[in-house]
Amino acid sequence: MREFEVTFKSMLGMVFVVAMLVVMTIPLGISTKEYFLVALGVSLFSWLLLVRLRFKIQIGEDEIVSSTILSTRYVKLSELEECFWAHSHRYPKNRFFGPSTYTLRTSTESVYINFKFYPLECGKAILEKTKKFHVPKPK
Repeated sequence: MREFEVTFKSMLGMVFVVAMLVVMTIPLGISTKEYFLVALGVSLFSWLLLVRLRFKIQIGEDEIVSSTILSTRYVKLSELEECFWAHSHRYPKNRFFGPSTYTLRTSTESVYINFKFYPLECGKAILEKTKKFHVPKPK
């Protein structure tokens, strides 16, 4: 079973934005004695670490396991009905997920994997594993 974890390198844009917010909110909160800003900065930093530690993709012979902050989803390849890019959804769902999110759909659930968080090899491995289920975007 191959396992891919989120790296700070693969989510560099998000790390930069959150780091800038943390760098601005904590000193501002301390200097103005507005401690909710300090708490906001600490919670943003904690969220970033939580994403780094909890987001995982495991690709096995017959299943794909996606772990996020709140849940772990199992997709058996034998139950997979279709796979497609989330931007092929209708509005407003396509705006929520964005162009780098891939959808794995079974008869009971849909699993969304945002390739922005993972290394390039993860995306290649998932696309290779699910290529026979991929549905092209309608014109």
